[in-house]
Amino acid sequence: MKLSGAAKQAFEEWYLHMIFGRRTDYSVYPDGAILSKFYRSIESMEWGVYQDWFDSVGIRIIIDLDVEEMRCEDYDLYIEERHKEFCHYGKFQTRTESRIEAIEKANEIFNNREK
Repeated sequence: MKLSGAAKQAFEEWYLHMIFGRRTDYSVYPDGAILSKFYRSIESMEWGVYQDWFDSVGIRIIIDLDVEEMRCEDYDLYIEERHKEFCHYGKFQTRTESRIEAIEKANEIFNNREK
């Protein structure tokens, strides 16, 4: 679950600005150390930060638990780009699978927007 291209650069700028705004004690560390610490986080923690960033650039990610007869069946992934309809990107057996696909698709949407 990694970003690439323009999305990675924009995310890292946003993340550093956000961290330095909230954690003044981090100002003694170089940018690379702060980013390295983030990239070593567990995936669910990374996911939350990525989702906040995508929200901030107008790309909403929704992972919906599909429940039938009180049983978890699968996870539906939807992505909405500002002023456009939701796009359904399929069903996944686990939340982790859907999160990975969500970040990849949102990364692709952002990078295509920047061209």
